[in-house]
Amino acid sequence: MIDTDLLIGIDLTWDETIYRTKIAPRLVSVTNQIKGKMAVFSSDFSWHALAAAGPKAAEGPGGMFPRGTADRKGNADRYGLAYPPSSRVSLFADLLPYLGRGGLEKSLRKDLAWYDPHNLPAPGNDRAGAWVPELLVPDYPQSAWRATSPLAPDHVLGATNYVAIAWRGLNIARENPNDPAFKTKVGITGYGWGSKPEEVTDGLSNTIYMMQTPPGLQQPWIAGGGATVRGLDEVDPMGTFKYPQRGRTKEGSYALMADGSVRFIPADIDPQVLLAMSTRAGGEALTGLNGAAPKVEPPKPAVEAKPDPVPKLEPKPAEPKKPEDKKPDAKPEDKKPVEPKKAEDKKEPDPKAKGADAAPAPKEK
Repeated sequence: MIDTDLLIGIDLTWDETIYRTKIAPRLVSVTNQIKGKMAVFSSDFSWHALAAAGPKAAEGPGGMFPRGTADRKGNADRYGLAYPPSSRVSLFADLLPYLGRGGLEKSLRKDLAWYDPHNLPAPGNDRAGAWVPELLVPDYPQSAWRATSPLAPDHVLGATNYVAIAWRGLNIARENPNDPAFKTKVGITGYGWGSKPEEVTDGLSNTIYMMQTPPGLQQPWIAGGGATVRGLDEVDPMGTFKYPQRGRTKEGSYALMADGSVRFIPADIDPQVLLAMSTRAGGEALTGLNGAAPKVEPPKPAVEAKPDPVPKLEPKPAEPKKPEDKKPDAKPEDKKPVEPKKAEDKKEPDPKAKGADAAPAPKEK
């Protein structure tokens, strides 16, 4: 007993198979949760960090906004049929390098299912279990920062609180953007397509790339399909996106635009305006957009604390040259007594010497 805490230690023994299949995955999941919370708490949250990733990718080697799911080709076992979007790695894997997380992107296998063991967390490698702070909203309950899936039942995965918008229609992400019936209806990203900047003829600043989703949804960031790419309901497009937002009197969501800017989308926005904002080449005339969906300015850079100024040291005046050291006069008590001259040292005075001591000349008689 320590104060009011009772500490109980239990020693368990298991074989290698049980550890590898049952124990290790759960231990890794718990560790990822702790690491993820620390990453979110210590991050400088801003919608603009994620909003800028798409335009950066479009300026990169690929020259386009990433497609919604990895291009995973079918093999002979599937008779050439493509893999379903829900089994593929999502677009967020392609955005990781533009969030400063290229190492995490390199640890993934996009040619495999997202729930393949090569992509799931393992001791020493977070992979799908990693929490990416840019994909999470710190104001949400912590349960919204992690996700589970029946396709990976033994793992807790990193979540995303954002999805790419494929435009109007819940199944629009599956359609071919080159089909004339859908050419003016699709958004920037679908399951099988991305977009070049020149294809966004409605204007990058007028077109939604992603939207923030409310908590309570199971959305692993690595999972392709509806977890990361979604169409808007044509009747109530804000129905599954509105949520009370800190500092806002209205419910709503945040839209990350294709030019890297951010807008607040209130729950009572005109549905036709929101649907028009989600197309890349719909040709709709958007007027008064700043009033319907006001811009959110990026945070101002933190002012660095200036160090105290270094005091200027005035040059010291040159010290006067010291005179050569003189030996101090001997004190009276230090003077040596003069010894009296000895008799042998006395000499007869010279009669020619002048002075008081000279002998007087003899008088003449």
